[in-house]
Amino acid sequence: MSTPSSSFDRPADRQPVPNEVPIHLRAPDSRSLHSLPFPNFLGIGAQKAGTSWLWKMLSLHPGLYLPEPKEHHYFDRELETVSPADYAARFRAGDGRIKGEITPAYATLSIERVQFVRSLMPDARLIFLLRNPVDRAWSQALMNIVTHDGRRYQDVPPVDFYAHFDSEHATDRGAYMTTIDRWEQAFSREHLLVDFYDRIGEDPRGLLTRVMTHVGVVVPMDWSAYPMNEVYFEGVKIPMPQAYRDYLRAKFHDEIERLYDHFGEPVRTWRSRV
Repeated sequence: MSTPSSSFDRPADRQPVPNEVPIHLRAPDSRSLHSLPFPNFLGIGAQKAGTSWLWKMLSLHPGLYLPEPKEHHYFDRELETVSPADYAARFRAGDGRIKGEITPAYATLSIERVQFVRSLMPDARLIFLLRNPVDRAWSQALMNIVTHDGRRYQDVPPVDFYAHFDSEHATDRGAYMTTIDRWEQAFSREHLLVDFYDRIGEDPRGLLTRVMTHVGVVVPMDWSAYPMNEVYFEGVKIPMPQAYRDYLRAKFHDEIERLYDHFGEPVRTWRSRV
């Protein structure tokens, strides 16, 4: 695959995730941290895969506490400036409830940072929603290039889209099997629930039941308080041109094959499109 050459400038919110844990945190004193109210679960992504919807639904459960904002970015942005104790203090108001947060950037944490997460919260439950990486990449490109940069879609040349598709930032967000392997190196497999964006439309109650069971709260008998059909943070919606779709299909072909080998039926439609 070849694309026009271009540099892709990352604004501050698109900086790559640092690989190393700051030296002053590499050997945390577990005795002093033991009593801190760290979250009981983390949503680690994927970006543009329904995590805003999931955050809203979980926030409505009386047995759960997800402090605003949805994304805290502690493990990817704040380790150098915010202490573990100050991060844990964000969840103190949830005493007596199961506490959590959802930051999709955690999917791209290095193994060193994932291991640091494990050192702070060894029993944490993890949630990872997957979306067809072709559609996910297009949605991210629209969010970054059009919404965040304030540009009109009609004014964006193809070279900018291709540069975004091939940026490390976008490529890593679609490397699902790498994310799964990395987190399962630090946490046991049963800690990680992997589910699928498509099920938000197909069976939202079933998806929420699996997530709630995974994090350890009672599944509601009455679902009337959960507006499961509402859309949260969908962003700009523009059909993907066929040239971009073909390019992304080729880019993610091998990844989708690996996902199909691992998950089978839930990924079948992604594979058939490739």
